[in-house]
Amino acid sequence: MANVFCTKCGQQVPDNATVCPSCGHARTGIPTSPARPPAQGLAPANVSVGHKTPGFFRILLDTSFNDFITLKLIKFFYILGCIVFAIGAFIAVHIAVWVYTQGFLVSNAERIAGVLILWPVLFVVLVVLLRVWLELLASVFRIAENTTEMAADLNKP
Repeated sequence: MANVFCTKCGQQVPDNATVCPSCGHARTGIPTSPARPPAQGLAPANVSVGHKTPGFFRILLDTSFNDFITLKLIKFFYILGCIVFAIGAFIAVHIAVWVYTQGFLVSNAERIAGVLILWPVLFVVLVVLLRVWLELLASVFRIAENTTEMAADLNKP
């Protein structure tokens, strides 16, 4: 029985197993002996314990720069941007309707109707622009991650 180790988590895998029992990674391409087996009870530096992805602070303090923190922040920026745009669009439309109707004899109901029509339109336009910009940013970082993985695969024997 040869010593077979998982390339993802470094744990020993039985010869007849098709996937690693520790992490579930497919067994294809697993070397028969690792360069350095991991210490008992410790996960390799680039793999978190269990099936979870590395946490925010672990990625933040990681000096190897194996993981990008930007992808973790995109969801936060999207939610924050939606909140800011909702408030900002409401205030901007409210002020614009008030200034535009200042010289006219317009009732408050008509001003409110103007705000209620223009505010969602402006909000949707701003959220679409935010979403497109964040997706562009995410795709750039995903390309960088994929390129890093491809370069690591080329360096494997």
